[in-house]
Amino acid sequence: MPCLFDTDIVNVSFLVAKLLILLESVEKNISEMIFKLAVQSAIANIFIASGLNLNTSNIDYLTKCAAREIAKQNGIIDLKKASEMFGVE
Repeated sequence: MPCLFDTDIVNVSFLVAKLLILLESVEKNISEMIFKLAVQSAIANIFIASGLNLNTSNIDYLTKCAAREIAKQNGIIDLKKASEMFGVE
C-alpha cells in the first residue's frame, strides 16, 4: 500500500475543494433553470386560466391536486397514467 505524503494530501484537498466549487456552480445553474421554467409555466397557466375563466379558488384547488399527485409519485410523472386519466390515447 503506497504511503501518502504531504503533497498527496495537499493534492487531494485541492481536488476536493475544486469539486465542491464545481458542485455549487452546477447546483446554482440548475436552480436558475428550474426557476426560469417555473416562471414560464406560470405565464402559460395564467393565459390558460384567463381563457377558461377560472377563478382563484379553482386555480388553488388544481394547484393542490397537482402538488399532491407529484409528491405521491416522488416527482416522477407517468405520462401513460396521465393520458389515461384524461382519456387521451
